Amino acid sequence: MSQSLSFAFGRHERLKSDVLISRLYTDGKSISKYPVRLTYLVHTQDFYSDSSVKVSINASKKGLRLAVNRNRMKRLLREIYRHNKHPLINFARARNCCVSMGIVYVGSQLNDYETLERVFIKVLRRAIEAIEIDLAKGLISSPPHSNRLDKEKTNTDNLKSKSSDSENA
Repeated sequence: MSQSLSFAFGRHERLKSDVLISRLYTDGKSISKYPVRLTYLVHTQDFYSDSSVKVSINASKKGLRLAVNRNRMKRLLREIYRHNKHPLINFARARNCCVSMGIVYVGSQLNDYETLERVFIKVLRRAIEAIEIDLAKGLISSPPHSNRLDKEKTNTDNLKSKSSDSENA
């Protein structure tokens, strides 16, 4: 039985981790076609437990000064991604990999839906081809070293133990 296509863009598909976002933009590879820049990073199969592709969508403040315009372009990009995400998701599932992706609107003027969709589809196709080449070369990212997260957890555990010690005294 085949799985039905979902056109939702839920929480499980959004890239929200600060550590992963910073790693995406430092270690990832970019593909640009004005006014869209797509940055991607390929991970091992079990990197994400809930989705094979995670996406962050942004609009450059340098290009679009007004927040209203940035929000409009982000809304359009979310809609375009939502309607055209299936080739990427199917590709990632077939290749047993996970992909982090950042989509950034870098234009300085507002664009209409049709223009953005045409550019996005071209960039997405190029990204899938580039990911295929990276996988053939074995360029898969390993999980990030979360020293900062480990320290925060240790500090939290220490605070909890100190508070419970003071309550017992």
